[in-house]
Amino acid sequence: MPFLSSGQVEFFKTNGYLIVRQLIDSKTLELLRGALMHIVGGHEEGIRRKLPVKFANGTKVTEFQGLWKTNPVFADFLNTSKLAEVASQLMGTAEVRLLYDQIFYKDAKIGGAVPCHQDYDYWQHISTPNIVTAWIAISNVTRESGCMYVIPGSHQWGLIDRFGSNIMKDSDPELFLKQDLIKEQTQKLVREPMTLEPGDVSFHHSLLIHCSYPNTSNVSRLGYIHRYLPAEARYVESHDLHKTHEIHVRDGEFIRGSAFPLIWPH
Repeated sequence: MPFLSSGQVEFFKTNGYLIVRQLIDSKTLELLRGALMHIVGGHEEGIRRKLPVKFANGTKVTEFQGLWKTNPVFADFLNTSKLAEVASQLMGTAEVRLLYDQIFYKDAKIGGAVPCHQDYDYWQHISTPNIVTAWIAISNVTRESGCMYVIPGSHQWGLIDRFGSNIMKDSDPELFLKQDLIKEQTQKLVREPMTLEPGDVSFHHSLLIHCSYPNTSNVSRLGYIHRYLPAEARYVESHDLHKTHEIHVRDGEFIRGSAFPLIWPH
């Protein structure tokens, strides 16, 4: 029996996002929190990438990638959680592979904004935008702590190409909305806050426009993220700007390899 209802799948198709409340049980959540805080606390052995971004106004955002190979807690979660099954329904594909996993961490008071963008702008080396992100709330995620905001339905606008841009250099979190949208799109803008409680998971399409604002609260904001590929995704070498994705297949071939494990069906 499918995990999601037909109504939930239809909501995602229309809006480009879906929140599933309390998808992660409390025991699993505590295991994840402990393992994630171990990394945030400076124990980063084996992490593929660490990217602390500091802004001129004193705020910062810290990102880590490639956690699942470093700790059995993440590897077990990858293979036992319901996330990939949900992604399978949302992408309409029978097989799901992991693109990568990731942390976004915002310190209390100094956690900065992540400017508005579409994820697929950075993934054009993948042949399809039919890619889903699962954003797992490890802490309370409120407007004050810098929750994500989405523009419902914006995934239906296609890719608004800023190919090669670095959004983290945008001085205004809403520069994309002010500079790159046409009049008809700006008239439809609705900023929907993705407020979450620990254990909630939000899913969004790679073309959905989204952003987050600074953490002005007294508590840190911690989210654990999985990015999912449909098994039919292929490699587009001409659009691979940085070649840092651990892709070792030829142009036009299916994206395969140990870095992109098949996780649904188990």
